[in-house]
Amino acid sequence: MLPKPEKISKKTNKSPQQLDLVNTLNEGTKNNHKRFWVILLLLSSIGLSLAFSIYRWAKTFTLPQKLPSVSLNLPSVPKLKPQTTAVLDPSFINNLIGQDSWSFVLLQIDNSNVTYLGDYNASTIDYNFEPIISQLSTMNPLPDSLISNSLPQGLDFSENVITDSQFIEHQLLINLPKTHYLLISRSNSIDPDIFRSKLPQIIDSIYWRLQTTAAN
Repeated sequence: MLPKPEKISKKTNKSPQQLDLVNTLNEGTKNNHKRFWVILLLLSSIGLSLAFSIYRWAKTFTLPQKLPSVSLNLPSVPKLKPQTTAVLDPSFINNLIGQDSWSFVLLQIDNSNVTYLGDYNASTIDYNFEPIISQLSTMNPLPDSLISNSLPQGLDFSENVITDSQFIEHQLLINLPKTHYLLISRSNSIDPDIFRSKLPQIIDSIYWRLQTTAAN
């Protein structure tokens, strides 16, 4: 009778040291996976908290209803004596207004310096120029402007019309890249037809004379 074959145990080709190394690597991989998920959860929590904080801040933040207007900072303008200027030369003005009675005042504003360029027939006018300039600097051309077609297209200007029991007055602030001009034109008549018919030509003529004089 043949002897029973001995059971052959399955052997591995790996040494004990190698097995320990494999186990160590497996444990390290598992630990890395755990760290990854912990960090991911922490980052997600921080991101959600930050998003909710921004949302709550956005709900409480409101824009101002009206943007602050830009105005010119001007020094005090003392009471000035009437004087003539090349722009408001009497013979030039007389040709413009004919027999009608008008008064004019012209100022130049550079940064914070105000230069009084002269007037015509305005000796009885006592203007407080600061509030006029401040008001005009926050305004736009009037919707029914009489002078929009008399000035160059694209010119930046603002205007206002004052009607009194004894006169009609047009206030004009011209904004050029390097300077500003304030021109006050007063019709010493309460007839609106005279005012409407004369003002566009007057503004056109004074503006171009002003540019010619400034260029020289």
